[in-house]
Formats: sequence, C-alpha cells, structure tokens
Amino acid sequence: MAPTGNGQIGASVARAARGLLHVSSAMAMLAVATAAAAFVTIAVDAGSKWDDRNHGTPAVVTWGFVTDGTTVDASLAGDMTGGSQISQMRATYDAQYGAGAYDAAIARAFDTWAEVADIQFVGPVPDGGGPMGTPGSNDPDIRIGAFQPVPGSGFSFAGAFGFGPPGDDLNFPDALAGDVFFNVVQPFLEASGAEDDLIAEIGNDLENLTLHELGHAAIGLLHPPFGPGIVMYVGIDCCDRINRELDPDDIAGAQTVYGPPPGDSDGDGVADTADNCLDLPNGPWAGPHDQLDTDTDGIGNLCDCDFDGDGFCSIGDFNAFLVDFVTGSDGGSGTDMDGDGFVAISDFNQFLPGFVAGVPGPAAL
Repeated sequence: MAPTGNGQIGASVARAARGLLHVSSAMAMLAVATAAAAFVTIAVDAGSKWDDRNHGTPAVVTWGFVTDGTTVDASLAGDMTGGSQISQMRATYDAQYGAGAYDAAIARAFDTWAEVADIQFVGPVPDGGGPMGTPGSNDPDIRIGAFQPVPGSGFSFAGAFGFGPPGDDLNFPDALAGDVFFNVVQPFLEASGAEDDLIAEIGNDLENLTLHELGHAAIGLLHPPFGPGIVMYVGIDCCDRINRELDPDDIAGAQTVYGPPPGDSDGDGVADTADNCLDLPNGPWAGPHDQLDTDTDGIGNLCDCDFDGDGFCSIGDFNAFLVDFVTGSDGGSGTDMDGDGFVAISDFNQFLPGFVAGVPGPAAL
C-alpha cells in the first residue's frame, strides 16, 4: 500500500502457516476476528505464532539486524534487489535525530508489544547469515533488513514488508517467517508532536511503522477492517497521525495470541499485586477509566457491587442501584460501574454477576 498523505506507510506482508499472504482488507475474510473487537489474528486458535502454536501461550523470540550486503531469496527478487543497507538507513536517521536514535526507535517498538503480552524479545543478536528467506536462514527468529525496491513493484510503494510467524517454529522452522524488510529509499522520520497529533512532515514515522510491522512479524496479527487509532489498521485515516501507543484492540489481539503479561492475570496493565479489580480489565490498557474507584474502598467500580458499603452485594445494593438508574447518574457510591458517565443497562450487567455471587471483587487490597 502506498503512503497515505503524511505519516506512516502501510504495505505489509504476513505469513499464515507456511503460505505467503500479502495482507489487505480482503484478508479479513480468511482470518479470525473476535466478536465486537477490531483485531484479526492470522490463524484460528493455533498456528502463526512463535513457540507453542496454540493461542494463549507465551513465547521467547530473538531478533537482530542482518549484516550489510545480505541478499534475499529468489522468491523476493521481484520486489527488492541488491544487499541489505541497514547501516545506511541507520546513519541517515541518526544524522537527523542523534546518535543511537534509529536503534532506540526499533527497540521501543519491541518493548511496546512485550509490555502487553506474555512474549519476550531477546535482541539485537548477531545474524546467522544467509540470504533472507532462504531455507535454513532463520537465525535469529526476526531478521531486519533494508533493501532497494524493484521499480514498479509493490515494495517500491511501501515503507516496509513484514512476514508473520511460522505457526510452529519448534518443529517446522520457516526462513522467511518474522522477517522485516525496510524500503531504504523511502523517507523515515521521528515525527514531532504527541500521540494522535497530525504528522506535519512527509515520510514514515519509524517507530509507528516498526510497531505495525512487528504486529505482523512478532505477534501474528493482520489488518482489522476498521479502527483509526489502532496500530494494525491501514484503512482510511490510518496513517496521518502519530500512533506509537497500542489501542485496546491491538492489546486484546496480542493477549489472545500470547496471553497476558506475567503477574497481570486480567491483562489490563496493572500488576495483580496492585489491581483493584483482579478478574476484569480496568487498567490503562482497557480504556480511559484507569482503576476507577468512586467510593474509595479499594475495589474498582467495575467489580464493586457493594454500593452501601456493608461488604456484601445484596438487596440493599440492588435498591441503591435502582435509585441511580432512574436518574441515570451516579450518586457517589459507584453505580456507574463501567465509568462511562451514566448509570445504564451496561452497569446493571456489570452488577449482576457480583449480586449473584454475593460479594464484590476480587481486588488486590
């Protein structure tokens, strides 16, 4: 996909099982989307992930930059040519943004995904050599190169290509799986401004782009059919703003494939030892109402059905909820359980499980 206005490029490539798939919105028909969620995984329940092919299991993934001059397998000769030029790309970027800026942007992209799911990245590690994509050339797992595009090819209009995980690297290693190819003739930049600001410069924000390509290569996600602001989205209005932070749907996709990060059983970005709602995500990754606790009793609104403060969820709490439900506003006891500013049916649906159980929580404190 060609660059859209100012900002991040789009074209990406993914690999499902061992078949090469050029990702587009049409790929949604061949992949899986969780109900009411804007993320799409490359495969259903198993495959197209690192280590154990079953979804929800953790992985350790190595990565590194290929040596300058490394070529590509003949299967890619129609898109790119010559040897890798990572040093040239790095030097150009560092000359504008400071020594070490290029490597730091790449590392931040890896760290951003690692923070939200049970996947560990080890790198950069030395490259094992061999043309990218050639059988046997799969060390490290994710190999990063920068190449000249073949004029008129799909790669010539892209900032990068990324290939999805192999599906079963323990038994069937795949030389091309996980590899990322930057288009060395495209302009790369560190866009000025804050998250969601319009990108004023012309080119590809390096961290934006790397984060997106790693969503394919490291995590095993495809492009969702909708969702400006979602890192993996590449449709209308996808690429003209700074987008270096994962959307809740990006995070849900990563956690579907690899599970939540260790010590955070509900995957909301708050450690279990400090989480005021242990079984339901109500942290910074779940939306704007981070650990909302209206009655300050140490139990987050999302799982606190004890509105009268007696330690139980009973008929008294039901009656208290009805009073606020009629007015539509929280009187201060936390009946706005989902934190959307209103007391409505959605809050009653949050209240009901706790009412049936008879107790609020659980919470760390």
